[in-house]
Amino acid sequence: MHAPEEITTDLRPELVGNIAGAFVVPSYQRGYRWGRDEVIRLLDDIHESAGKKYFLQPVVVKRRDDKKWELVDGQQRLTTLSLILRYIQ
Repeated sequence: MHAPEEITTDLRPELVGNIAGAFVVPSYQRGYRWGRDEVIRLLDDIHESAGKKYFLQPVVVKRRDDKKWELVDGQQRLTTLSLILRYIQ
């Protein structure tokens, strides 16, 4: 019998801008479903932070062997911010 592989978990708050790179959305994630109301609520939350650090609650990512981020939780928020950023650019 083999010893179980040790799993390391590093949970820490991270600024939204620090989670950058290529993301993979696994097939178990539901499709993007946010509408106008959810997007406005997110933008209002960001606006109300008034320059303070703003943390998305929750976004859970896992670094894969290929250096991409696997999105475990928070797809709606992260996808919305990505769409907003692309629109602004």
